[in-house]
Amino acid sequence: MSPLPISSLFLLTRSVSAGEGDMDKLFAAFGDLKITSFRDLLGKFGLADLPVGHMYGIAGGIFVFAVTIISVLVLLVKGGSLTRIAEQAQGEGELAARMLTDRTALRKQRGLLLERLIACRDYLVQAKAEAVLSEEKSEYPHVTEKLLNFDPKLPYDEAGVDTPPEVVDEDSNAVVVPKPGRMVSDMQKILSTQKKGDAAEVTPEMRVYETHFIEAYRACQDLPGGKILPGLPEARFEAYARSFAAAPDNGGTTAKWYRRSYGRMYEALSCRTHGEERRFRKLYQTRPRDIVGRTVRLEPLEPARHAEELALATCGDAHGKDTEYDPMDVWGFLPYGPFHTAYDMAAGPIFDRKSGEGGFAIVEHVTEKVIGAILLHSDDPKNLTIGIEVPVTKPTCDGTVEHMEACFLVMDRLFGYGYRRVHMSCDSQDAIARKVPGRLGMTQEGLVLKDQVVRDANRDSLLFAMLNSDWDKGARTFLFGKLHGDAAARADRLNLENGEGDDQKTASLKEQAERTKAKKEKAKADDQTKKQK
Repeated sequence: MSPLPISSLFLLTRSVSAGEGDMDKLFAAFGDLKITSFRDLLGKFGLADLPVGHMYGIAGGIFVFAVTIISVLVLLVKGGSLTRIAEQAQGEGELAARMLTDRTALRKQRGLLLERLIACRDYLVQAKAEAVLSEEKSEYPHVTEKLLNFDPKLPYDEAGVDTPPEVVDEDSNAVVVPKPGRMVSDMQKILSTQKKGDAAEVTPEMRVYETHFIEAYRACQDLPGGKILPGLPEARFEAYARSFAAAPDNGGTTAKWYRRSYGRMYEALSCRTHGEERRFRKLYQTRPRDIVGRTVRLEPLEPARHAEELALATCGDAHGKDTEYDPMDVWGFLPYGPFHTAYDMAAGPIFDRKSGEGGFAIVEHVTEKVIGAILLHSDDPKNLTIGIEVPVTKPTCDGTVEHMEACFLVMDRLFGYGYRRVHMSCDSQDAIARKVPGRLGMTQEGLVLKDQVVRDANRDSLLFAMLNSDWDKGARTFLFGKLHGDAAARADRLNLENGEGDDQKTASLKEQAERTKAKKEKAKADDQTKKQK
């Protein structure tokens, strides 16, 4: 029987005040609800004639329901859920109060950057300031310059053939002159530089390169990335070492994971066959600063080297195997172009990069032809952000592996340098350009209305970005798998995990050695103190 509502009780009270007759009737009605057994209870609901089994089923259901309700209440009370709800409500109130009363205190509670990112920011800011104040004009814009590989300037002749210098024999430690025609490895040249080079003539950057080269060489000796090429036992070691050491050190802030991944990728590409090994070795000897990928390499933009080929690839005229097309397919949504001559291309914005901008020519490995360019802008090392533009390529390259790998090579190096955000914008009506950030795994951040005026018309811009946290958590692995295959992506992930383990062991051993050294120095100092007494 459900309890009477308040209104009914109120009416009953009024009835009582009016007279006793109604109350007598009410008690008389309730007097018939005498329940002495479970069967009487069922009878009040018209269920007294049910079979015994059904009655016990109903009784069991009521019992289970009661136990469930009691258990839930006990768990809520004993488990602390009610307490947490109360604390959360109280915390929200306190948070709102703090936001209204003390914004400065709330600001101080923000999480700080990792020490490595702070070191990256400090180095990049200082490097940019030095580039602006430097009296010597660099060959390339600062943004391009800092992304290029380091050139160790090892002794090669102009044709890319080894010039046999004096080298150090590892067994006798004596300086010997190789016989004519003998292949001199980069490792021998570096050891020779270390043994007989004048310390004043060797730059700090070269010393860092030598350290990284030897470290990577020995690591690859212990665990090669594949089978050793017959007749070239050192080829795989040197390929990994020179690519591992090639990434600029940036004051020790360049991530080790990037060096390992880039090194293994380069090692796998250059050591597939003897012909590939010769081709990549000669390419390194003639152009050591290029960023090399599986299908393309990125060369710093040079008008004399790239303007003509880039103009031919994007002007719309029939060229080689490319048929004629409308050049506005390439330039229609850009504020410049098309360029039909090398002179016009060289004088245009692609080669005339301003402060905070850079650019690379995209060269296809198979044809050795320029297929486009990828440009960078809005470099902000203080906040560790930078922008890249949708690559300018001929229409047949839109959405291809070459197109995506050019973006991947730039983004991977930027995140390896410590950048936290790489952003990209495009015209909201450019259906082809809008697909590029989606393929790269970027997140759409918004739409900027009336952002630019392009060709005397309004442009609304879509904004996309990739964060370093998203890159590390899976975006990089996904893109690596699309470019190199799932097997290569798994091998790369395993390589990075093993590298992190090795770094932890090295750091632990170094810390242990430092503690041991400190104990010995303390014991020695104590002994000297006792002797003096």
